Amino acid sequence: MLNNINIKKFFKKNNWLSFQRFSSYVLIGTSGFLLQLFINKILLRLNSFDFNKSLLIAIFCGATSNFFFFNLITFKDKRLTGINFFKGLFKFYFISSLSLMINYFSSLFIFNIFTLNVFISQLIGIIFAFIFNYLVLSKIIWAPK
Repeated sequence: MLNNINIKKFFKKNNWLSFQRFSSYVLIGTSGFLLQLFINKILLRLNSFDFNKSLLIAIFCGATSNFFFFNLITFKDKRLTGINFFKGLFKFYFISSLSLMINYFSSLFIFNIFTLNVFISQLIGIIFAFIFNYLVLSKIIWAPK
């Protein structure tokens, strides 16, 4: 029969916490992606924004949503509160700016060069940014104390 200590050792040995954290990161990242697509579609339908401008606004909204839910769920054991929440948010924006640029420019490149549709272009850009973000943000914003 397994006791609590053995279960904790099993999860720690098999890196279960990291798997749970990564799974949460994927789900929340997906919600940010869907929010980005939704906002971009609305802005494009308003006809007052071209793809370049609407994409930038949509990426910013998706990133902000992701930070909020990463802090609330994915990194709940290291949750930032009060002034540290806002410091973390601005640090998140600063560090994420590289991945946001990866997302933005790869989406535009794919859209303009390969003339793929808006959805596929954004999906590829988000995948590139996703990989970078998970590797960097989990080590800097919510680094082990």
